Amino acid sequence: MKILFISLLRIGDFLMHAMIADAYRKKHSDCDIHFLVNDLIGKDFERLFPFITFHHFERFNYQKMINSFETPLLYPFWSLRKQISTLNGLNFDTIIDLTYQDTASSFLNLINAKNKKGVISWKPFVSTDDELIKKFIMANHDSHSNIHYLDHLKKIADVDLDIKSSIKNKNEFILFQISTSDTKKNYDILKWKSVINRVSEQFPNYLFQILCSKDDFLNLKKTFNSSQLVVTDFYQTYDLLKEASLLVSLDTSIKHLAALTQTPTLEISIGSSHPVKTAAYLAGNYILSADMNCRPCSHSSSCPHIRNKCQDDIKEEQIINFINKWICDETITDYSYRTINKNSQLAVMEGTVWTRNRPSEIYC
Repeated sequence: MKILFISLLRIGDFLMHAMIADAYRKKHSDCDIHFLVNDLIGKDFERLFPFITFHHFERFNYQKMINSFETPLLYPFWSLRKQISTLNGLNFDTIIDLTYQDTASSFLNLINAKNKKGVISWKPFVSTDDELIKKFIMANHDSHSNIHYLDHLKKIADVDLDIKSSIKNKNEFILFQISTSDTKKNYDILKWKSVINRVSEQFPNYLFQILCSKDDFLNLKKTFNSSQLVVTDFYQTYDLLKEASLLVSLDTSIKHLAALTQTPTLEISIGSSHPVKTAAYLAGNYILSADMNCRPCSHSSSCPHIRNKCQDDIKEEQIINFINKWICDETITDYSYRTINKNSQLAVMEGTVWTRNRPSEIYC
């Protein structure tokens, strides 16, 4: 049985979608799994997921071609038509859309398969399963929904998704992911410098390292020592996460990669980051969630403030105290949420940081 998953979102979404695919192959041992992804997904993911055959929709490359005077205007069209023909030649039995956007619906219509799951048309709305899919779409756009993104998708894909628990190893090694592609979800770099330098002084035997790309390295070395920075791709990061005792991260794709290695995570949830719905799918993680009426805000809207003021709700001392207690194996209560397995769904329980001061807040 040959199946195609359509995953045309960001890297973090793909990493969650890969969990659905892994559950699917466990249920259908004879399946041949293919993914249609955009050109954000690099070659290192082929090493991370050897059971997946990747097909790349060169969305960003096509956009460059369209805006270039040197490229014939019809070249992107011809290239895409050739790719559709190639995909149709693979004779898929099933296509499951995990993206739920116009582009994905177009592919769902253009690629042949005996069985399809997803939205066929948005205007008028036509889907292969109105009840499940409409429920997922409405929850996905509801900032107060407390149902995890994957707990909806696993029903659409008709798979059981095991919720694993984080495993704390004894290595004296803690990783940080301190930047995201969305400025609204960032924590001031000088605050990070204070946190990392202070815990480094308190625990000289521990190795504290900051994950970064080659592009990030040039900017980060202005603030941090080069020895504190480690330049990696996703495959190398996966190996580092397996050795780390803890990951301290903003809402990035790295936290979803950590879920695959069962690495415990302290997530700093700011701006448009949703503390529950898109948390790393792993029980035993901790979340410090900024508490402001405008949060979580929309991904597409800009912050009305000069800087994301919601980050000020999370104090450096809280992060430092958390790491201190984590290293010393002391009981941790100073957090907003802790992820748990509740009736085979990922839910959260509240810590002492959280005080419910408005009735529509998110909690389980």
